[in-house]
Amino acid sequence: MGSSAWQCGTGHGESVPGGRGAGNGGGEILLPVGRRRRGTDMARIFIACGGTGGHFFPGSAVAECLLKRGHEVTILLCGKDVERSLLDWNGSEIVTVRSSPLSASPYRIPAAVLTNLTALARSLLMLSNADVVVGMGGYGAAPPLAAARLRRVPIVLFEANAVPGRVTRLLASNASAIALGMPECEPFLRKRVRKTCLLQVTGVPVRSALVQAAESVTRPESGGDGDKDKRVLVFGGSRGARFLNETVAQALAQLKKSGVDVQVDHVSGAGAVEIVRSRYAEAGITCEVMEYTPEMARLYRRATCAVTRAGASTCAELALFGLPALLIPYPFAAGDHQAQNAAALAADGAAVVCRQESADVRTVAEQVRRLLTDAQLRERMSRAVRKRARADAAWRVADMVEAVLGLTPAASSERGMG
Repeated sequence: MGSSAWQCGTGHGESVPGGRGAGNGGGEILLPVGRRRRGTDMARIFIACGGTGGHFFPGSAVAECLLKRGHEVTILLCGKDVERSLLDWNGSEIVTVRSSPLSASPYRIPAAVLTNLTALARSLLMLSNADVVVGMGGYGAAPPLAAARLRRVPIVLFEANAVPGRVTRLLASNASAIALGMPECEPFLRKRVRKTCLLQVTGVPVRSALVQAAESVTRPESGGDGDKDKRVLVFGGSRGARFLNETVAQALAQLKKSGVDVQVDHVSGAGAVEIVRSRYAEAGITCEVMEYTPEMARLYRRATCAVTRAGASTCAELALFGLPALLIPYPFAAGDHQAQNAAALAADGAAVVCRQESADVRTVAEQVRRLLTDAQLRERMSRAVRKRARADAAWRVADMVEAVLGLTPAASSERGMG
C-alpha cells in the first residue's frame, strides 16, 4: 500500500505491550511503518466524524489535540447537517464525503448504496497517504473506515455511548484501538476485539472552550431554595428536538402559572425559534430562544437545571458542568442508545430520566419543579454527575492514536492539563 502499510517480523514493524487496554489479552500491537519512512514523528491522520454535532464536536476536540502535537489532521464529514457546528471551528482541513444510511424503504436502498460506493471510492483516493484513520461513530464514518481496511491503514474507533453502535460492532474485530466514552460499553466489546487491540475508557471528548469554562463553575451558582433567578436550559442536541420544543415549553408555562418564577434558555433547532418564543411569551416567561449557539458554555454556566436529550456528548457536557438534568431520551435512536446512556446516569443518581412515551406536560412540569425547588437534590445530582466528567478525554483519545503510531504519549504538562 505504500506509506501506511503494516509489516510484521524483525526489523519492520515495532510493537508495544497491549496489556494496558481492558480485556485485550495482553497481546502486542503492531505499528505502522509509513511515518518512519518519512523520517518524522508527524503523522497524517484522518478523523471520520459522521453527520451531526454529536460526532463532529468530539472529533474536532481530538483533532485539536493532535494538531497541537504537530500532526497533519483532516476531518471527514458526511455532508448532512453539520454546517452550523463549523461556526466556531478554525482548525484542520475539513472534507465532505457524502454518505447515506441504508433506508428501510426498498425504493431508497439503490440510491443509498450508490452514494456509499461513491464515498468509498473517494475515501480510497484520499487515504493513499494516511497513517491512521479515526472513526468517531455514525454511518458517515463507515466508508472512510472501510477504505482504511482495504488500504491496510490502521483504524482507531471511538464509541461514545453506553452500548456500541453498528459501525463499532462491525469493525471492532479489525480495530487497532477502541476508545470508550462510557465504562458501561466495555462488556459489550471485550469479546469482540482481538487480543492486540487497545481498549480503554477515555470519556467523551468535549470542546476545549467548554472544558475551560467548566473549570471555574461551582454549583449551585443561582437559585437557592427560593424561586428567584431559577433558569432552565432546554437543549435537544445539535439538531434540536420537536418534542422538547412542544412539551417542555408547555410544561414550563404550566410551572409559571402555578407560581414558579422560572427563566429559560432554549436551543430549539432550525425553524422553531418563533413558535417556541411565542409560547414562552404567552406565559410571561423571560426567555432566550435560539436555533443554535456556539456559546453553550454560557448557557451551561448560568443554568439551575436542564431538560435535554441523552446523547453521549450532551451527557458528557452536563457532567463537566455538574448540571442536574431531566433526561428525555430520543426514542428512535439506533439501538435505543440514548435510553442506555440515560439509564447509566440515573443508576449513579446523576440524572432524572423520563421516557418520551411517559413525558406528558404534567409529568415534565412536576420533575422540573422538583429540580428547581429542592436544592439538596440538585446538590446530590451535581456531585454524582461530576464523577463521570473526563476533562482530559480528548487528550486520552489522542494518546491512543499515538500509541497505535508507535509514539510515546505526551506528558500532562504538554497536554495543557497542568
